[in-house]
Amino acid sequence: FYGVEQPTLQIETIGVSSTDSSLEAPSSKAGLKEGDIITSFNGNQVTTWRELVGYIEENPNSKVSIGYTRNGQNYVTTAVLESRINPLHFHPKLLF
Repeated sequence: FYGVEQPTLQIETIGVSSTDSSLEAPSSKAGLKEGDIITSFNGNQVTTWRELVGYIEENPNSKVSIGYTRNGQNYVTTAVLESRINPLHFHPKLLF
């Protein structure tokens, strides 16, 4: 799985919509930017990509809260997740 074994939850890139590559990704709509570090998902602290992906998979097409740190400041935003198109081509960065 791409991105699952990364040592931190720092966002390296913002993808595009998993349902239509011409659309903005839910993460971008939520205001997340490259360099942000995800700290919580729907009120649950997350410390690994594996944890984050697990929560994402449990909440397809749902509005969720995402806690993150940017430049040492903590923030919370919301996003509406997308369902993955093909589970064999899973890319966690495209889902939020």
